[in-house]
Amino acid sequence: MAIKEYGEFNNIFAVDAFLKERSRLYGKSKRDAGLYDEWLHRQLKLLDEYGIENSILIKKKVFEKIISNHTLYSIRKLGFPGNPRSLFTVIVDGDYEMYVLLTAFKEENISDYNNAIERAVGRIAEEYSIIRKAEV
Repeated sequence: MAIKEYGEFNNIFAVDAFLKERSRLYGKSKRDAGLYDEWLHRQLKLLDEYGIENSILIKKKVFEKIISNHTLYSIRKLGFPGNPRSLFTVIVDGDYEMYVLLTAFKEENISDYNNAIERAVGRIAEEYSIIRKAEV
């Protein structure tokens, strides 16, 4: 799994699986997909410019720290068909924060959310494993 730059952002990246999942969120509904992509872009711009802590303060109902895992955060669009969410992690290196989008899904029931958290945690573990191997 590779981490790639995401859009024109300076601090936001995505695993390739996220890109595939996001593109499949709304299937054939180009209208919903376009509206969601525009909304997500605005939220990521805020995150890129202000960082996670300030983004949570500014938009408490959009950015959420996942309590069960201190390295995971959620971006959610309430009131949109399917309750779409994107999970991401923060990698800190000194003063630099890098945000890595890990998975995108529709939260139609609690098991969708729990499965996405497991998937995201697995992707974090996979990326750290690759990094550790490269350092040896």
